[in-house]
Amino acid sequence: MNITIYTNRLSRYNKATMGEGAQKNKLPPEGRSMAVSKAQQASVNKYVKSNYDRINVTMPKGKRETIKAHAEAQGESVNAFINRAVSEAMERAKKEAEDSNH
Repeated sequence: MNITIYTNRLSRYNKATMGEGAQKNKLPPEGRSMAVSKAQQASVNKYVKSNYDRINVTMPKGKRETIKAHAEAQGESVNAFINRAVSEAMERAKKEAEDSNH
Protein backbone atom coordinates (compact mmCIF):
# COMPACT_ATOMS: atom_id res chain seq x y z
CA MET A 1 0.00 0.00 0.00
CA ASN A 2 1.26 3.47 -0.82
CA ILE A 3 0.18 6.55 1.10
CA THR A 4 1.17 9.97 -0.15
CA ILE A 5 2.07 12.49 2.53
CA TYR A 6 2.15 16.21 1.85
CA THR A 7 4.43 17.94 4.30
CA ASN A 8 4.06 21.58 5.27
CA ARG A 9 0.91 23.21 6.62
CA LEU A 10 -1.74 21.30 4.67
CA SER A 11 -4.51 22.19 7.11
CA ARG A 12 -4.02 25.91 6.40
CA TYR A 13 -3.99 25.11 2.67
CA ASN A 14 -7.24 23.16 3.01
CA LYS A 15 -8.92 25.98 4.91
CA ALA A 16 -7.76 28.58 2.38
CA THR A 17 -8.77 26.62 -0.71
CA MET A 18 -11.75 24.55 0.41
CA GLY A 19 -13.07 26.21 3.57
CA GLU A 20 -13.30 25.07 7.18
CA GLY A 21 -15.13 21.84 6.30
CA ALA A 22 -12.03 20.44 4.60
CA GLN A 23 -10.42 20.09 8.02
CA LYS A 24 -12.65 17.18 8.98
CA ASN A 25 -13.47 15.87 5.51
CA LYS A 26 -17.03 17.20 5.74
CA LEU A 27 -19.16 16.90 2.67
CA PRO A 28 -20.69 20.03 1.18
CA PRO A 29 -24.25 20.93 2.23
CA GLU A 30 -27.02 19.33 0.19
CA GLY A 31 -27.62 21.04 -3.13
CA ARG A 32 -24.23 22.80 -3.17
CA SER A 33 -21.98 21.82 -6.05
CA MET A 34 -18.27 21.23 -5.55
CA ALA A 35 -17.51 21.18 -9.28
CA VAL A 36 -13.95 22.25 -10.03
CA SER A 37 -12.89 23.56 -13.42
CA LYS A 38 -9.78 22.25 -15.14
CA ALA A 39 -8.15 25.65 -14.59
CA GLN A 40 -8.90 25.54 -10.87
CA GLN A 41 -7.52 22.02 -10.59
CA ALA A 42 -4.40 23.00 -12.53
CA SER A 43 -3.90 25.92 -10.17
CA VAL A 44 -4.26 23.70 -7.09
CA ASN A 45 -1.86 21.14 -8.58
CA LYS A 46 0.70 23.87 -9.30
CA TYR A 47 0.38 25.23 -5.74
CA VAL A 48 0.76 21.77 -4.19
CA LYS A 49 3.78 20.97 -6.38
CA SER A 50 5.58 24.17 -5.41
CA ASN A 51 4.69 24.18 -1.68
CA TYR A 52 4.63 20.55 -0.57
CA ASP A 53 6.92 17.53 -0.60
CA ARG A 54 5.53 14.11 -1.43
CA ILE A 55 6.57 10.97 0.39
CA ASN A 56 5.29 7.51 -0.53
CA VAL A 57 4.91 5.13 2.40
CA THR A 58 4.60 1.40 1.83
CA MET A 59 3.04 -0.83 4.49
CA PRO A 60 1.33 -4.22 4.76
CA LYS A 61 -2.05 -4.71 3.09
CA GLY A 62 -4.94 -3.83 5.36
CA LYS A 63 -3.03 -1.29 7.42
CA ARG A 64 -4.32 1.56 5.28
CA GLU A 65 -7.90 0.90 6.38
CA THR A 66 -6.79 0.68 10.02
CA ILE A 67 -5.01 4.03 9.73
CA LYS A 68 -7.97 5.58 7.91
CA ALA A 69 -10.41 4.42 10.61
CA HIS A 70 -8.18 5.78 13.37
CA ALA A 71 -7.73 9.12 11.61
CA GLU A 72 -11.48 9.47 11.08
CA ALA A 73 -12.11 8.65 14.75
CA GLN A 74 -9.75 11.52 15.62
CA GLY A 75 -11.53 13.86 13.19
CA GLU A 76 -8.50 14.01 10.89
CA SER A 77 -7.62 13.08 7.36
CA VAL A 78 -5.12 10.26 6.87
CA ASN A 79 -2.60 12.86 5.72
CA ALA A 80 -3.10 15.05 8.80
CA PHE A 81 -2.88 12.04 11.11
CA ILE A 82 0.37 10.78 9.57
CA ASN A 83 1.92 14.26 9.61
CA ARG A 84 0.95 14.68 13.28
CA ALA A 85 2.24 11.21 14.21
CA VAL A 86 5.59 11.86 12.50
CA SER A 87 5.94 15.28 14.17
CA GLU A 88 5.12 13.86 17.60
CA ALA A 89 7.58 10.97 17.17
CA MET A 90 10.33 13.39 16.13
CA GLU A 91 9.60 15.68 19.11
CA ARG A 92 9.74 12.69 21.50
CA ALA A 93 13.07 11.55 20.04
CA LYS A 94 14.48 15.08 20.29
CA LYS A 95 13.37 15.38 23.93
CA GLU A 96 14.81 11.94 24.78
CA ALA A 97 18.14 12.93 23.18
CA GLU A 98 18.20 16.20 25.12
CA ASP A 99 17.34 14.40 28.38
CA SER A 100 20.09 11.83 27.88
CA ASN A 101 22.65 14.61 27.31
CA HIS A 102 21.96 16.19 30.71
